[in-house]
Amino acid sequence: MKKDQYMKKAQQGFTLIELLIVIAIIGILAAIAVPSYNTYSKKAKFTEVILATASTKSALEVCAQFSSTAVGCTAATAAGTAAAAANAKITTIAVTLTALAPVIVATATTAVTGMGFAGTYTLTGVLNATYGSITWTPTCAPVTLCN
Repeated sequence: MKKDQYMKKAQQGFTLIELLIVIAIIGILAAIAVPSYNTYSKKAKFTEVILATASTKSALEVCAQFSSTAVGCTAATAAGTAAAAANAKITTIAVTLTALAPVIVATATTAVTGMGFAGTYTLTGVLNATYGSITWTPTCAPVTLCN
């Protein structure tokens, strides 16, 4: 009799309810984690687009320090734009030069955004002619790529 009782206890395991609860918890975690991971990977890819504008941004800043205006900086920005556009993740980098407000717009390929449309990263500058410095304001379209 004792032998049968021992065997009965050794064969006990998890109940069906316990297993279903564990599966439900795993399902809920996966439902939260997968969209978060997709958003994270899109932002990571878009970071390359943001970093590609750094050479153009730096060229404009250096030029503005010497000339106190952004209008004459076309040669400086052309070199930075050519280097950045060599990146396969960027379609174009356009620079608009006005006296006190340079604008850099980098357009990413659809593969980077993963959304079926290209994303854009825009840097709008405000030139402080007294000090020759530029203060940049970044914006993204779609906004979720930068936040």
